[in-house]
Parts: sequence; structure tokens; C-alpha cells
Amino acid sequence: MRVAIDPGTYKCGWAISVPGASRFLKGTVDLEMLKDCLSLIKRNFSVELVLVGSGTNSKNVYSTIVEVFGSKKSLLVSETGSTDEAKRLYLQDCGGSSLLKLIRLLFLLFFNPPLDGYAAVSLLKRHTP
Repeated sequence: MRVAIDPGTYKCGWAISVPGASRFLKGTVDLEMLKDCLSLIKRNFSVELVLVGSGTNSKNVYSTIVEVFGSKKSLLVSETGSTDEAKRLYLQDCGGSSLLKLIRLLFLLFFNPPLDGYAAVSLLKRHTP
């Protein structure tokens, strides 16, 4: 099982790949709660690798991940293009209804919803065999 973290200044996106599942667990956590979130993931999942995006605040976030999981299970990866991929994944996540897709697109254009979890999914998709 792999975990991906999309670091940010005030919050981080996270995603977990669950073997045999077609979807990813994903969400957002405030930076001050990151260590607790990672500890909870470690207690409840058998994590082989934690991927950390190399963008904003990545050094601080990476050091927290190493503290919880160790350096052998932590890997810094490029997150170039992950925001655009997150937007695409966000729009795909609403199912097949054209009306729902339109509503999500309008929401994306006007309200800038948090896409951090989707960015973390993007990192998992790129770096999971």
C-alpha cells in the first residue's frame, strides 16, 4: 500500500492506494494535524512507501513524514502538473451525469474548491506500478 502527500503552506492533501480497490482514499489535513494523521495511517494500514510532492513546503512536510515512517519508506517526487491533473480527477469524480459534471465544472471555475486530495491521488497514479 502506498500513501501520497501533496504538501502545502497550511494544509496537505493525502491519498492512500488500497490494493484491489478501484478508487483511492483521499482528503485534506491541516498542517498542524499532519503528524497525527500520518500516525493514524501508520497504525491502520500496512504502508510500503510514502510519496511526497516536491513543491511548496515539501522540506518541512518530508521531515515530518520521515519522523513517522522513516527515511526508507519516504520518497520525494516531482509534482509538476499535479494541479491540472487534480482538476481533471475532480471533474471525473462526479459520475456519468452531465448535469453533475456541469455543476462541478462551474463550482471549480467560480469557487476554487480544495483539490489537495486529488493532487495526492495524481502523485499516486504516476508513481504506483
